[in-house]
Amino acid sequence: MSSEFVYRAMTDDDREAVLELQEIALGTGSTPRTPEFWSWKHDANPFGASPAWVALAGDRIVGLRTFLRWRWRQGDRLLAAVRAVDTATHPDWQRRGIFWQLTRQALDHLAEEGCEFVFNTPNKRSGAGYRKLGWRQALKPSILVRAVKPLRMAGAALRPSQERAAADLGKLPGVDRLLAWPRFGELLSGYDQHWQSRLYTPRDADYLRWRYLDIPGIEYRSLWAADGDDLMAIVVRTRMRRSMRELLISELLSAGDPANRPSLFEGLIERLRAEADVDYLAAAAPPGSCEASTLGATGFRRLPSGPSLMIRPLETSRLGVAELAGDRWQLSIGDLEVF
Repeated sequence: MSSEFVYRAMTDDDREAVLELQEIALGTGSTPRTPEFWSWKHDANPFGASPAWVALAGDRIVGLRTFLRWRWRQGDRLLAAVRAVDTATHPDWQRRGIFWQLTRQALDHLAEEGCEFVFNTPNKRSGAGYRKLGWRQALKPSILVRAVKPLRMAGAALRPSQERAAADLGKLPGVDRLLAWPRFGELLSGYDQHWQSRLYTPRDADYLRWRYLDIPGIEYRSLWAADGDDLMAIVVRTRMRRSMRELLISELLSAGDPANRPSLFEGLIERLRAEADVDYLAAAAPPGSCEASTLGATGFRRLPSGPSLMIRPLETSRLGVAELAGDRWQLSIGDLEVF
């Protein structure tokens, strides 16, 4: 190990310096870089507080490596994992092995804890670096879109710099009202039973409250419907993308007869269109799943490109390559965004 830097676990006393480092190294991101957002993400996470490591040059923090604790379920098994997030190296100390050394130290520690694997969705540039560290692509999540106002989308594409405000979702119910729905527990039970054969993030009230209600600086809204034993709910948010008003369907939760889901879903979409002035909708669903069929039946079409989910099983993992194959995963937009 180079004596130029000292590597150690991050402490609470480092937080102000770490936030400052992120601003210097990464600039303004698509999600907030505030103390409140850091605390929500790394302290309040229902899967546990985030382990993080820093590199020091003298008494100055010049490198950061953070891993967000996560849980996946496959059948009866709960799997401990982490997602690689919030990495930064000060521009004056780049290309000196800080990222590599922090990663190696972190992975050794996480393997000793019994963590099964690390995952993330890096961009093309950083993806090459992760491959050198043993990451491999597990799959490209299936992102589907439905145009709501195609002419306005075409105009926005021709004038990508035009200033527009994101759509107002204030008329839609808050996520707190969805959590209070008397049939919400029944909905979650059906959701869990549906995804037993895949790797998926278990949904319960604590997770959904943390993810969509307590998050600072980002507002989510919800809609739900029931027809006898058939239940469905969506959690949504809006943002601007290249001068277009995008509405993300972050969660699509359903239970009951799959044949009845398209009509329930179309009813929710019509309510969305009546209340929110958006240009297009985006969602995610595994190919071949009931959710993918529901989206396809209601006018959603798969994008040819999208993010890549990359993973690195740790040395102590009980999982084989086949158990982490691309057709084993269930990922929502909410699993992919924000982090």
